[in-house]
Amino acid sequence: MIRILKTAALVLALALSLSACGLADRLLEAVPREVLDKIADAAPHQASSTEEAAAAFLEAVDARDAEAAKALFAPSALEAADIDGALETLFELYEGPTDECRTDTVPGISKHLHYGRTTRLSYSGWVPLVSQGVNYYCYVVVTEIDDDEPENIGINKVVFATERARCALDFERPEEGGLWVFADPPGADYETCRIGEDAYVYTPVDRTMTKEEVTAQLEDNASWEAFSARFGEPNVTEYPDHETWNIYYYRLAEEEGEPRWARILQEDGTVTSAILMGLRYHSEDTLWSAEE
Repeated sequence: MIRILKTAALVLALALSLSACGLADRLLEAVPREVLDKIADAAPHQASSTEEAAAAFLEAVDARDAEAAKALFAPSALEAADIDGALETLFELYEGPTDECRTDTVPGISKHLHYGRTTRLSYSGWVPLVSQGVNYYCYVVVTEIDDDEPENIGINKVVFATERARCALDFERPEEGGLWVFADPPGADYETCRIGEDAYVYTPVDRTMTKEEVTAQLEDNASWEAFSARFGEPNVTEYPDHETWNIYYYRLAEEEGEPRWARILQEDGTVTSAILMGLRYHSEDTLWSAEE
């Protein structure tokens, strides 16, 4: 197992270095999910560039220090967008303080090379955060190197969204830079939840489920008909329009005061896997798999 982990770590490192070339996904597909999860569990959390940028920005927002927040943006972003007006909107929407700002997701990387030397490097990605028990989401684009246009160095874009805003059917992340603030849409009466680091529309169901019950059911009968007959409708359907396969989430009993979810993959009427999920990007355990 140690040899597998070392090999997977090398593949992961190579994938990160090639992420801008489109080869990363194919490399990562070669590493079993449970191995990637073990690597993530074994390694101490290291803040990414997007997490650090989001944390610095939110620290200024918590302090209601507009000048400190603006100082984090690249000069080009300040010239192209009304950061002052967007900050006023954000101050009204977000009371703070920021209790948690963390992502375990590898950020997107845009990297330009010239004869082996990095001439431009930027990162992008969503960072989930929590304030007074409420979930919010912050998308950040930050440039660390730009030899040709140094005015781009700094934060290029921040998209701040409530959970309901991010779950709205018409939500689209703006392409333009600057600061964008999305509050709950008018008339939004749906419930939401966070699973891993993503936001979903949530359907409350009056039931109590345990991970042991999920495993026992699938060991006995892995048909989707039998599973749904026993446990009822899912709390979350990830792809409502899919007919032949889908991913469902069932809320389980809490562990250590945090929600747990069974991530059920159904293909052609058969459950093929059940994964235990929490509030982190990587899964916590495999409850059942048709391949085992």
